[in-house]
Amino acid sequence: MPKPKEPSRALDSNCLTYFIEAGSGLATPAGPAGDQKLALYRLALYQHWGYFVTETVKNEVKDIPNIDLAKMHESWLSTLIDEVRVRNPGRVNARTEELAEHHSDANDCRIVAECEDAGLQVLLSNDDNLIKRLGSRSEILIIRPLEYWESLAILSGARPTTVPHHTNPLAQVSWWKW
Repeated sequence: MPKPKEPSRALDSNCLTYFIEAGSGLATPAGPAGDQKLALYRLALYQHWGYFVTETVKNEVKDIPNIDLAKMHESWLSTLIDEVRVRNPGRVNARTEELAEHHSDANDCRIVAECEDAGLQVLLSNDDNLIKRLGSRSEILIIRPLEYWESLAILSGARPTTVPHHTNPLAQVSWWKW
């Protein structure tokens, strides 16, 4: 019997940064968003590897003022994270305007419209306003990483589907293991 297809997941700009920070560090993710960072990294290892970003998220990376941080994002985007392409620009523009009636951040509205257009199923975000204002109006699930991780009910002790290569320093730490 074929394995059921897992949902395609996109990251908003903040979750992209959280994922990069988690994957770039050897210490357990901490701070106010530590649990979200940990969930993002576990999702990548315990489900199929991979996240997507939209054109708008990729453009927001270009606006990061810290050059080193921007370069780190560009490196991850060029190797480990795929960009989805808009299939129907007119539909994305119309949908962005429709969503803007409920949420004042134009980029958030466009990211949701781009995810819908690309046929993605999940947008991971830690943005209260985005989730509250667009979550029930979207064709996709907009959810916090930790809530999504918990909804999967992966059993503690389960084997990850992907593990860091033995030469990767993350293979020597256990914070990401469930």
